[in-house]
Amino acid sequence: MEKAAVVAQKIARLVKAGHPLSYVTHAVERIDAQRAIDASPSAIRAQLLAHYGPTSDFVHLDFIKAALKELSR
Repeated sequence: MEKAAVVAQKIARLVKAGHPLSYVTHAVERIDAQRAIDASPSAIRAQLLAHYGPTSDFVHLDFIKAALKELSR
């Protein structure tokens, strides 16, 4: 997904652990897929929690909201 890669580059700074860009892109792809089902940040967070677990940088609402904002452009 080209758009997911572009969004990942823009919001990668929000991921504190310095994950590779491919990991961030994968998380953005998950967010994009989930927003087609339910676009609420809490629903997306629940899906990401199930996949990544509670300690992941990808489940923070700041990251999710930034991804949603960029994906909607």
